[in-house]
Amino acid sequence: MTCRLFAEVLENEGYHVDSAHTCEEALDRLAQAQYQAVILDVRMPGMNGLEAARIAHSRDASIPIIIMTAFGDIDTAVEAIRDGAFDFISKPMNLDELKGTVARALRQPQVARERGDSSGAPSPRLGTLIGNSPAIVEVYKTIARAAPTASTVLITGESGTGKELIARAIHEHSSRAGGSFVAVDCGALTESLLASELFGHVRGAFTGAVNDKKGVFEEASGGTCFLDEIGDIGLSMQSKLLRVLQEHQVRRVGGQKWTKVDVRVIAATNKDLEDLMRQRRYREDLFYRLNVVSIHVPPLRERRQDIPALARHFLACYAQSNGKPIASISEGAMALLEAYDWPGNVRELENTIEQVLILSNRPALAVEDLPAAIRDPEAARSTRSVEQSFNFPDTPPLEEMKKRYVLHVLDTAGGNISRAAKLLDVDRRSLYRMLARYHVGPYSKSPE
Repeated sequence: MTCRLFAEVLENEGYHVDSAHTCEEALDRLAQAQYQAVILDVRMPGMNGLEAARIAHSRDASIPIIIMTAFGDIDTAVEAIRDGAFDFISKPMNLDELKGTVARALRQPQVARERGDSSGAPSPRLGTLIGNSPAIVEVYKTIARAAPTASTVLITGESGTGKELIARAIHEHSSRAGGSFVAVDCGALTESLLASELFGHVRGAFTGAVNDKKGVFEEASGGTCFLDEIGDIGLSMQSKLLRVLQEHQVRRVGGQKWTKVDVRVIAATNKDLEDLMRQRRYREDLFYRLNVVSIHVPPLRERRQDIPALARHFLACYAQSNGKPIASISEGAMALLEAYDWPGNVRELENTIEQVLILSNRPALAVEDLPAAIRDPEAARSTRSVEQSFNFPDTPPLEEMKKRYVLHVLDTAGGNISRAAKLLDVDRRSLYRMLARYHVGPYSKSPE
C-alpha cells in the first residue's frame, strides 16, 4: 500500500518509478538496470533496508540512496548515512518532504560520503536523545554527518533541551569515541578559574597551586572537549580560546611552554551569539571558528509529538530504579503532558515524571498525580504573569547561588585563599572544603 502510494506520488511528479517488495528483488533490479535514485524502507521482509543500502552503495556509490523508517532514532540515522545513504526520512512522512528529498538527490550526480567505521557493528544507545519528530530527525541527520569529521560544532537551544546529549552523541559516533569526553560549564566559573580549568596551571601560578595541573584541553587530547554555556565567557577568555582553535596548542596559567593538543571542540549556548556580536560582546572570529557545523535543538513545545516517547522512557527508567510497579500513563495524563509548554524542556519533563512516579501509588500515572501547573496551565500562566509584574527574577537554586558567591569572592581576592576566607568569615580549611565540593579545578581536593 505504502509502496504503491509513493510510486503514484512520484509518477505524478514526472518520474519513472519501478517498485520492489523485498530488498532482494530491489538489488536484482539494480544489477540489471541503471537507476538515478533508490528509496529503501528499513523494515522489510527478509533483508532489511540498511543491509540492502550497504550492498547497493558498495556496488555503485554514485546512486543516491534514501532510507525511510517508522523507527526514527539517531542510531538508525547514523548507520544509514555512515553506510552511504543520501538522506534519511522518518515516517509518518510529509509527501512534500519525500518529493523534495528525491529532487535534491537527483540534483546531486555524485554521492561521495566520508565513511566512519565500516564494520557494520551496531551503534551504542544514547540515553535520552529520543524522538522522531521532523525537527529532531533533522538533528539526527546533522549528528550523523558531523560525527565522522573533525569539525568544530556549535549547538544552540534553550536550557534543558539536551545539548550535552547531542555533544556526547557526536563524540560516541566519531573516530574519537575511544578517547575522553570532557565537559566544562563555562558559565559556572570566574575567568581566572576557567583559565586554570581549561588550560591548566604550573606550580606557584597562584596561591593554592601546589602542583602542576593539566587543563581539560590536555586531558581530552585525542578525544572531545565540550564547552557548555560558551556565550558566558568574557572577551579576554574568547581570545585565549580562539588561539586553541586556530593553533591547536595551549599554555598553562603561569607557564611559558606551549603544548600541542589534539582535541575536538563542541560548544553549546542558550544565548544568541550573533546578537552578542552586534553588541561587540562576542568576537566574530571566534564565532565563525565555533560555528563550522551548527545544530539548533528545538524546544520541547515545538516537538510535542516526541513527548509521549520521552515520558514513557523516563517512566520506565525511574520505575526500575525506584522499584515502583508503574508501567503506563493514562490517556488523560498524557494529553495534559502533551499540551503543557515545558519551559524547562526535556529536563523539566524528566524531573516531573520522576517526581510523580515517586509520589504515586497507582498502577498507572493519572491526571491527579500531575503537578497543578500541568493540570491547570491557565492558572499557572496567571501566576507567572503576577510574578513578572513584580519583576521576580528567574533565580537559580540556593546552592548554586552560594557557589557563585564563593567564586566571586575568591576571584575578588585574586585567588588568595586566606584573603577570600577572611572576606567570607570562614577558616581556610572550610573554604577548601567548599571549593572541593564545587569541583573547582585548582582546589578539587580539600586538605587533610
